[in-house]
Amino acid sequence: MPAVSKSVVIQTLFESLSEVDDFPFSVEELHGFLKQTDYKIPKKSENTRITSNYDCFLKVNKAKKFGDNQELTELWKSVKQDSQQISIYNQMALEANLAKGFSLNSDGSDIIKNTTSTNSKLIDEIVLLKKQHAQLNGTDFEDKPIFYGKKSHTSLNNFKEWLKLQLHFSSNHSFKKSDLDNYKSLYSFDPSIYTIEQPWFEYISRNMIQL
Repeated sequence: MPAVSKSVVIQTLFESLSEVDDFPFSVEELHGFLKQTDYKIPKKSENTRITSNYDCFLKVNKAKKFGDNQELTELWKSVKQDSQQISIYNQMALEANLAKGFSLNSDGSDIIKNTTSTNSKLIDEIVLLKKQHAQLNGTDFEDKPIFYGKKSHTSLNNFKEWLKLQLHFSSNHSFKKSDLDNYKSLYSFDPSIYTIEQPWFEYISRNMIQL
């Protein structure tokens, strides 16, 4: 079996970290931090990679090639908390992605992102094979949304999957941290309270395909 590439390992690690409760950085931000190091990974085409607001921030505020970039990290934290400042970088990223040929979403506020990871594609292929096998053998296959994450028992993951249903999002949709925080407040989500009284209780095991 061939070895897993560095880029796949890094992407999988970053995606897993971003799913941790209260983890402060997105996948794009983690890639930005990695760029500031001497660690070398194969570069993807800049024309197909989505430009993030953090990418635009780094273009304006150059990171030191060597040495401590703590000041830059603190500046980025303050920018994210300033709605006017972050909107500038959001707009820069939007314009850069439109120039690359990406399309706007339905409300025109952002571009359509392909959030399907390598692991998600593999899960899709396995589910498809199981469905085909069931059809060949004349057995039933319950076609339900697929759970692509890990830790299907946690209250947060069940809340997120239930929330996607309420908002008519696909099961591989990835919430921005700021959006998820707003939804937590809106639906009074408390990770320490997880009982049958919550509509998202055991949502994944009851309503989704798990591998």
